[in-house]
Amino acid sequence: MSLDGGLGGIVPGKKDLIAYYDTLIYGRLTAVKHGKGRDWWVIDHKSNTNIYNKLLVTPDTMILYQQQIGRPHVFEQVVQQAVFSPQGDKFVIGITIDASYIDSVWTYPTNIIDMYDFDRCTGQLSNVKFIEVPDNVYVATGCGFSANGRWLYVNTNKDIYQYDTWSSNINATRTVVATWDTTTVPKTLYYFQLLGPDGKIYLTNYHSAALLHVIDNPDAQGTACSVIQGGLQLPVLNTFVLPNAVNYSLGSVAGSACDTLLSVTISEIERISISVYPNPAASQLTLQYSPPKTTGLATVYNVLGEAVQQLTLLPNTTRQQVNITHLPAGLYLIKVETDGKSGVKRFVKQE
Repeated sequence: MSLDGGLGGIVPGKKDLIAYYDTLIYGRLTAVKHGKGRDWWVIDHKSNTNIYNKLLVTPDTMILYQQQIGRPHVFEQVVQQAVFSPQGDKFVIGITIDASYIDSVWTYPTNIIDMYDFDRCTGQLSNVKFIEVPDNVYVATGCGFSANGRWLYVNTNKDIYQYDTWSSNINATRTVVATWDTTTVPKTLYYFQLLGPDGKIYLTNYHSAALLHVIDNPDAQGTACSVIQGGLQLPVLNTFVLPNAVNYSLGSVAGSACDTLLSVTISEIERISISVYPNPAASQLTLQYSPPKTTGLATVYNVLGEAVQQLTLLPNTTRQQVNITHLPAGLYLIKVETDGKSGVKRFVKQE
C-alpha cells in the first residue's frame, strides 16, 4: 500500500507470474474464498480430461492442486459456464460432450451440467451429480445459483431451466421458467448468468444488444422467479459475457478447522527466528532455528490445522533435517516451540 505515493502498487517481481501452464478448457475459470475467509481457490479444468486444476492463492504463495473426478470434457468448441454457489459449498460446470460419444458411452443429453459439493477448507470436490439439460443447442450454456443457494438456473440459448438442488432427485424438479422471445429484434437468445448484489440474476444476450435479461426473484420456485426479458436497459451494447464477479463478501467457515487452528497459527507473531529451505521441497527440508537451552518441539500442520508430524529439537542445536517424503503435496506450516517461545514458517511440499 505504500507504493506509488501511497496509492498502492504491485511489489516488483510479483507481476505477470505464470501460475501454471496447461491446455485448459474455454471460458470456465472461476474462484471462491478459502474457508479462512482470506485466501482464494481458483479452479479450472484440463482440456479433454476429468482433471480439475485448483490453485490456492495466498498473500505470498500460489500452490497448484489437481483432482481427477467426474466425467471427461470432449468437443470443447462450445462455450460453457462454471460458477460457485454464493455460500461456496457447491460448484457447477458446463460439460461439453460430443453426441456420438454420449451414444456409445453415456446415456445423457448433449448439454450437461455437473454439480459437486465443494470443501472450502481442503479444496476437494465430491458427490458429483449430473444435471440433465434437454436442449441440444451448440452455442452456449450458462448457469447460476439463487442467493439462498437452493435454486440452480441453467440456460441454453433458447430456454431457462430451474432445478431444486435440495431435492434428492434434482433432475425431476426441472422447470422451464422462460423461453426466448422470437418477436424481438435483436433476438433475445440467452448466454451467461451473473448473480447481482441485489439478489437478482442477470443474463446476457447472444446477439449484441443494449439489454440484459433479469430473473427478478431467483429464490422463488418455478415461474414465480419472474424472468423479465430485456428487463435491464444498458447505455451501451453488450454481447456474450459479464465480468466474472465472484462473491467477495463470503466470510470464513465459522468453527471449522481451517478457521480456527490454522488461521491462528498463520497469524501468530514470530518470537524466535526460524527458516526452512529449500522451499518448495519434494523429500527433505532443513529447519534452522535459534539454539534452545532445553529440549524443543517442531510440529508440522496441514491446511486443516491438523498436526501431521512432530520432531524433537535437542538443546544447543541450530538445525534439523525434516523428512517430508510421506506428506501429500500441498501447503504446510511448521511451528517451533523452544524455551517458552515459538515461531512459524510455511513451506510447500512438491510431488
